[in-house]
Amino acid sequence: MFKKPPIKYWGVPFWSINDKLYPEEVKDQVRKLYDAGYGGGFFHAREGLVTPFLGEEWFKAFEAAVEEGKKHGFTVWIYDELWWPSGFAGGLVSALKREYRAKALVMIPGERAFEGEEVIATFKCKLNEKGLPISYEKAKGGEEGEDLYLTFMLYNAPVGETWFYGTGYVDLLDPEVVDEFIRKAYQPYVERFRKEIGKTIPGVFTDEPNFSASRPRYTPQQVPPRGPRFPVISLPWT
Repeated sequence: MFKKPPIKYWGVPFWSINDKLYPEEVKDQVRKLYDAGYGGGFFHAREGLVTPFLGEEWFKAFEAAVEEGKKHGFTVWIYDELWWPSGFAGGLVSALKREYRAKALVMIPGERAFEGEEVIATFKCKLNEKGLPISYEKAKGGEEGEDLYLTFMLYNAPVGETWFYGTGYVDLLDPEVVDEFIRKAYQPYVERFRKEIGKTIPGVFTDEPNFSASRPRYTPQQVPPRGPRFPVISLPWT
């Protein structure tokens, strides 16, 4: 067993898929991985991929991997995203609607209560001698003074993030977004490779879906000596 373990105990690495994909080259890589002692691979789209992710040529390459893998007992795992974190389907989900992109409730502490279309609530806090809030009440937009004012605003991620293929991350707290991700990133595999699901294709690797990407983040460098006296706080929102 230990000298010559069955293939199901062989290593299964992240198989970095990039550049332009050719089915015959993919088959050759399967053979080389198998000959090197690997029992499978996670078909992982990575930086430098030229073939459109989840496009027809992508699935032809994946099919080639499955066909060759089946000959050797080599498993081909689905990796459900372009890079990571999982959820935006290489931009196919996040580009559909502004409302599908990441949202947050941003609290802005300061010496005034802001007003505007995206402001949903403002409060005024009394502070104790240590500068900690001890009570609060509603405040009017535009009000200012020596008290601590809290302005709550809605945030919706813009497009333009290189890591998310020029779009942005998505709002995974929204069931409609998750349904769309499943339709874009999972359903095509089932439609094309149903007979091999659970066999040559054992399953799916999903990578770090979260509710922090593409949302404002607190960094110590944004408070004194430059910027407001208090850091902005962001909470996931949908």
